[in-house]
Amino acid sequence: MADETAHGKTKPGLFRVLAVGGAIMALTCTLCFVGLALSFQLPGMYRMARHGAWTEGWITAKTEDHGGNVLYSFRVNDRIYTGRGGMVGGIEGVRVGDHVSVLYDPENPAMSSVGSVDQYFWDVTVFLVATSVGFGLVCSAFYTPFWYVWRKRKMNLR
Repeated sequence: MADETAHGKTKPGLFRVLAVGGAIMALTCTLCFVGLALSFQLPGMYRMARHGAWTEGWITAKTEDHGGNVLYSFRVNDRIYTGRGGMVGGIEGVRVGDHVSVLYDPENPAMSSVGSVDQYFWDVTVFLVATSVGFGLVCSAFYTPFWYVWRKRKMNLR
């Protein structure tokens, strides 16, 4: 049971501390996930994975950064878009000018990929959920004791 203070108020019990800690964790996890999802362009990846449109594109350049990427271009509604991405099997056998299949987001053709994004979408989603939960746990473990001390002091000052 909670102890009575001099003014007839009780200090926060274990249930209340856990409830506040859980609320802090839920809020922190949600805000972290939303921020990370927007920065990783998760909504566009989802649209590409579920409702993407395929078109023919061509390789415009090869780069060796990040393990090897290709720069590619493709045409949608008489407008040319460009993108960068890795190739399954590497870029050794790929030449500038080769044709490739490009998957793009119909709502935002600037969001595109060479090949399917299903596995990448789920990998990113799992990473974002795990990161958000971890960040939420750390924040709730850090902020809940501060809330508890603040609440205890606030009650003693009245």
